[in-house]
Amino acid sequence: MAFVDVPDPIEIMLAGFTDAVDTNIPLKLADHHLFIDEKKHFAMADGPNSADHIQKALFQKSPGKVLISGR
Repeated sequence: MAFVDVPDPIEIMLAGFTDAVDTNIPLKLADHHLFIDEKKHFAMADGPNSADHIQKALFQKSPGKVLISGR
């Protein structure tokens, strides 16, 4: 089993991160060019190739035991 944290890099910068994880892979990234006034936050975009990076991290931890569904 692998412990994968999926924070936005800004979250790591502002709140820090734990060393208890195997890896940090951003699942979503804040789009600094698109602020949503009614929600009072930046829009979020998918992290580049995040599913592939997560699958690779899991495979490295437990070769042959990784299945990611929903793709």
